[in-house]
Amino acid sequence: MMRKTTWTMIELLATQDELREAIAHRRNRAMDPPPDVTGSEWADMFRKVPSETSAVTGQWETSTYEVARGPMDAITELGVRVISGVASAQIFKTSTGETAIGYFMHLNPRPILVYEPTETTVDAFVDSKLDPMIKETPELAALWGGRAAIERKNDKFVHSKKTFPGGYVEILTANSPANTASRSAGVVFMDEVDKFEMTRDGDAVALIDERLKGFTGEDLSIRMSTPTDADSPIMAEYMKSDRRKPYVKCPHCKDWDYYRWENVEKDGDPEDAAYNCGICGVAWTEAQRVKVLTTKGKIKWRQTRPFSCCDEAQDPEVEKRWDKIGRAVCKTCGERRVSNRHAGFWAWELYHPRRSVADLIRSFQDSKNNPGKMQNFTNSKLARIWDPEDDGDQIEVDPEQFRLRVEQPWTMIPAQVLAVFVGVDVQPQGKKGLGRLEVSTLAFGAGDEIWSLSHEMIFGDITEGDVWAKLDEILMADYLTEDGRTLRIMATCIDTGGDTEQGGAVIDAVTSYASRRKRLNVFAIKGASDQGTLSPIWPSSGNMRTAAKRNGAWVYMVGVQAARDWLASCQSKTKPGPGFIHVPADRGEEWFDQMTNYEKKRIRSGGKNVMRWLVRAKHVRKDAADAFIYAKAALEAARRISPEKMNRLIMTAPAAAIATAETDVYATQAAQPQAAPPKRKRMNVVGRPSGGQRGRPYGRR
Repeated sequence: MMRKTTWTMIELLATQDELREAIAHRRNRAMDPPPDVTGSEWADMFRKVPSETSAVTGQWETSTYEVARGPMDAITELGVRVISGVASAQIFKTSTGETAIGYFMHLNPRPILVYEPTETTVDAFVDSKLDPMIKETPELAALWGGRAAIERKNDKFVHSKKTFPGGYVEILTANSPANTASRSAGVVFMDEVDKFEMTRDGDAVALIDERLKGFTGEDLSIRMSTPTDADSPIMAEYMKSDRRKPYVKCPHCKDWDYYRWENVEKDGDPEDAAYNCGICGVAWTEAQRVKVLTTKGKIKWRQTRPFSCCDEAQDPEVEKRWDKIGRAVCKTCGERRVSNRHAGFWAWELYHPRRSVADLIRSFQDSKNNPGKMQNFTNSKLARIWDPEDDGDQIEVDPEQFRLRVEQPWTMIPAQVLAVFVGVDVQPQGKKGLGRLEVSTLAFGAGDEIWSLSHEMIFGDITEGDVWAKLDEILMADYLTEDGRTLRIMATCIDTGGDTEQGGAVIDAVTSYASRRKRLNVFAIKGASDQGTLSPIWPSSGNMRTAAKRNGAWVYMVGVQAARDWLASCQSKTKPGPGFIHVPADRGEEWFDQMTNYEKKRIRSGGKNVMRWLVRAKHVRKDAADAFIYAKAALEAARRISPEKMNRLIMTAPAAAIATAETDVYATQAAQPQAAPPKRKRMNVVGRPSGGQRGRPYGRR
């Protein structure tokens, strides 16, 4: 009986019947169209894993590292021309590049250029990645006559350039201008682009992309890297992309979210550490996490880039509207509104099925007191850019994202609100015109979820009584909630800074007002100098106030740098929940400009190099941001000075409204007769008293 054989080359010593079968097989195979498969399907069908690259050899299975399926499928995704990947070590970077090389050599041949940072990394890629994959994968080895032919001297299969029918693959260093010019390719793969150096001809990534012009419409540029510092090229490329993130379903609440470092337990014994769902808060077991990371279809890559459609700004992470393949869609018309031309992928070590949470925490605890180790941990484990003062929890703020995720204005205060606080930034009269109070009213819910109820300006001479009378109208107002409760301002912080031209008159005005309004919990504050370590947002009990009283009121020192850290963290959050800022859509552009006008920079202070929040654009004011953080200081004052008194000031809420309260300040006592409140104005619509307008709010967007 004739032997059944799968032929990849003709063996000259075979029998006559076997030769006939092989020739017929080759003829039929040549006439077949190439299989229509995705990048991951090609790898699962053809790619072999050599012993040089993995302890587990044999047929490649994408589900072994399910997080790689998204970037691998983008290789063949209709419309994709650029792929940018930001990832921890050994997540999907090199495997995506290898799969792209194999797919195009086998099924869609064309010239392919691979760029590595140095000659050393070129040798490492060829010797331990590319050559072993080609030799072990029969369909690839057949392009050079099989593995035996490859291992013999072959002038079409040399170290840095391998020519095959229809194209070639050439491996080069990116740091040589000669290597980034005078070549044309249909596919370029750039590995670890953050290690590329600027050449005398300019940016290496831009120069390499020029090699694709001869294949316009069929070109593909793949860039992969672990990020480095604030100037990270790969992070800049990712921000230009559609910003896909790997969503997973919680085994407890069944909601979808992506893994976040902030939700990992970091203190205590690493063996007891776990990942806690960012939505329901329940801990995942290691078995649950590994099952998700090794099961086909359990990771959904979704676009997260904000967009505008139907005359409304939308953020996919807030709206949570995607089609079946993860493309963001408009919540009104249902159309796709984020281009996939530049597909971006981001993942960190928690997506690696062979890295445990305990391993991650051990690495963090070993690194956190060593800046060098902490930089490596932040880059290679968290896939984040490195900031010398980053403890691993620092989140980059995207001003565009913050502007776009506004909500319909509220006609009543949302039922989730539990308390209201006010922050006041004081701008004295000077050469630039009238003085004013910038008044920010914030409502806080469980977990410090925030609703920006209003931001108003009261114009006038700060040293006279009119502006303070108008402020009284705000502080004496009642606020009605959707569920029928009446809330009152619990505490207010007023800044005394900025008095550089009036010889202390502004400080006197603020402290005099605070002294007369003690029963309303009005506090005079001043920003701490912070020459050493950061001061807390509200001073500790051992350092509660400045050296002396003024006009019967203490001036409390507020840690504005720590408060701005808090503000940046809140602005970076993209979905409702703890720390998220709800903003109505009628808030003016000027408010957004001011709220995002701080950036963190390294300066010399107190004999040390420290990171401080400084004004980004000098021509843009930052008073709205200052008033916002002063309202946060008022909340912290309530927690610190007299929490029991603050509890009594909260009107009794229905049980459903306070079921998720997380702090003592929001705890309510059992229903009991309430003392008759003083006569106050009622706020039927958020930010507007029932009679008269207090000041000039910012204009509509």
